[in-house]
Order: sequence, then C-alpha cells, then structure tokens
Amino acid sequence: MGRRSQTQTVMELLVQFVTNRTWKQAALIKHLGISPKTFRRCVRELADAGVPLERDDEPPHVYWSVPKSWFPGATVVKAEDVAVLLRLLGRVRRCRDRDRCVHLLMGRDAPPARDTADVEAAERAVKAIEDAYEKKLVLQMHYSTASRGETAWRFVSIQHVTHEPVLRFVAVCHRDGALKSFRGSYVLDARTEPDAAFRAAPPEDVARIVRESVDGYRGPGDVVRCTFRVRDPESRWVVDNLPPGPFQVRRAESGVRIEIDTAGLPPLARFVAGLGDAAVVETPELRKAVLAIAKGALRTASRPVLAKTRRRKTQPAGRERSGRSGR
Repeated sequence: MGRRSQTQTVMELLVQFVTNRTWKQAALIKHLGISPKTFRRCVRELADAGVPLERDDEPPHVYWSVPKSWFPGATVVKAEDVAVLLRLLGRVRRCRDRDRCVHLLMGRDAPPARDTADVEAAERAVKAIEDAYEKKLVLQMHYSTASRGETAWRFVSIQHVTHEPVLRFVAVCHRDGALKSFRGSYVLDARTEPDAAFRAAPPEDVARIVRESVDGYRGPGDVVRCTFRVRDPESRWVVDNLPPGPFQVRRAESGVRIEIDTAGLPPLARFVAGLGDAAVVETPELRKAVLAIAKGALRTASRPVLAKTRRRKTQPAGRERSGRSGR
C-alpha cells in the first residue's frame, strides 16, 4: 500500500473537522492512523491556511474543535432553515441575485443568463441605492418623473429607504435642496459618487415626510385630516390592504372608520374611489378628490364606442348588374 502524501493527510484532517466539529486529539490521531508529530504539523498547516481551530486542554486529554457555523468558503444552513429562507426569498423582488440564491438552496444549477441591458441597469440601480443609503454616499441617478414624463440625471442624498410593498426612498435633491420621495422603479440607472458631498437632513424632517405620505407619495400641499368609513363585510379585507401610511382604524357601526393626517391625497383618493359604494367619505378634501376621480371615470365610461362601418362595395364604372338582358 502506498504512503499518503502530506497534502492528502491535511485534507483528510480537514474533512474530519467538517463532519465532526470536536475531536479528542488521541482519538483523531488513531482515526487517521498518523503519528503525533504528523498531527501537529497538519494542525499548523490548517491554522496557517485560516481554519479557525480551537484547542481546549482538559488533562489528561486535549480537544480540538472548529465553530459550529464554520464551513470552508461557505456558510452551513440547516435543513430545517432552508424552507424558511426560501419562503423569505419568495417575498423578494425577482432579480438575478434572488434567483441564484433560490437555485443554490434548492440544490440546482444556477439559472441561465437572461440579462438584457435594461435588466442589468435596473439591478445596478437597486444596488447603488442600497449602497448609497448604507454608506451615506451621494447617488447619481437617471430618474423618470411620472408627473411630467421627463427623464434626467440628478444627484440625491438618501435619508430613508423602504422595500415594502415596493422600493421607495426619501432623499435630499441636490438641485433644489428639498426633501423628496422617490420610487425605485423610476430609477433607470444609478451609481454612487464617492467624491460628492453627502447632504444630511434633520431626522425629524425625514420622519415627517414618511409620516405624511401615502404609498410613498407626499404632495406639495398641506397636511389634511382624511376620514372614511367602510361597511362590513368589505371592511375585513380593506383593513388588510390599505396603502402604506400611518392609518388609524377603529370599529364603527357595521364597519370601520379609517383616519389619516396626510399630504398624499391622490393615491388615497384612488384607493377610496375603487371601493365604490362600500365606502363613505366624511371629510371635504378627500370627498372632493374622490368625486373628481369618479366623475372622470364616469365620463370615460359614458363615451360611445365607435363601431367600424363596413364599406359597401360599388360596381366598377361602365359595368351593369349581372343578369339577362331582354332580347
């Protein structure tokens, strides 16, 4: 039988620590069939390579171990935790990194590359937004303004980020110095600017913007009290599907009463208008906004649909209708 190489002995020792985190030195030497001198040399080589070996002396025995969470070049995930991680990943926006993690947890090969220039730009933008927020860096972004239909590059200093139900962030716009809310899906491309000066906003101003917004939107107007009631049984699902915002929900006769102080009337009015006759608006500002939406929808629905008229075929000039001529 041939002799084992030094590398083979070191690898066998490493495998034993992967399969069993703690070993009694004498038992491990006997299990590998090596001498104490060879064992000490192999332990030194593993330690020099970065393996976190720990020695415990309990005379007359010596124990060697590695941390339970350690795995060479990776992290060990228990089988019962895989299902939890997959469930959490299912709530994350679809992207290349999310798909790769799902495939790794399920023991599958990485998904085929399906990137286009737009997909790469969108994923690059999300990463840049998160990095800019965590590291307090200025973000240069190519942003599409929904209200004006314009796209332009702008510099912002991000103060607050939320991922639910969609990625939104509050930032100081360097163009006018104002705190504004931005939607992540409107960022067409982005990158951090380490050389630009980050502009911090007072925390109370950032908290106020978040508190006065509905679904991440805060308009230029003043904050107004908005109250509406929703009857049963619709109230049961409405409460669980309110747009993000600091709503106060209280039980009322045959339903619920919902209140909020906000400057985000448009998204709130669209939500309430969609409830139809299940909702009753109690405050004038919200009633006016809901009525404008309802009237606009009614005008559109009342327009007649123009049917395509069939064009009658005409006889070519100089030709008579088919039929016998009198003779």
